Amino acid sequence: MKDEKRSQDVTVFLKIMDRGFNLSVPIEQEKYYRKGYEYFKRIVNKYKERNHDEIEAIALTSIDCIVALQRSYEQLDEQRALLEKRMDDWNLKMEKALMKG
Repeated sequence: MKDEKRSQDVTVFLKIMDRGFNLSVPIEQEKYYRKGYEYFKRIVNKYKERNHDEIEAIALTSIDCIVALQRSYEQLDEQRALLEKRMDDWNLKMEKALMKG
């Protein structure tokens, strides 16, 4: 039987409005939760400074995050397609060079 390496979990505390959440996350992902939470709080505060109440600010920040994630996926897909095209072009050039030789 294969020996599986199991990731250890750590607890990350997040506070949303008046509620706190202790999330158990894989240790290698802890930094993403902490950075993401700090970013989320900054954006929520920006919306609150624009006179949105807390629930509106959280909702708008959530939408911003989803849009940013969708945009990142789209950019990743475009980069992947470009890389595939370049690899296909490279393979074609290599095939032609090998056939000449």
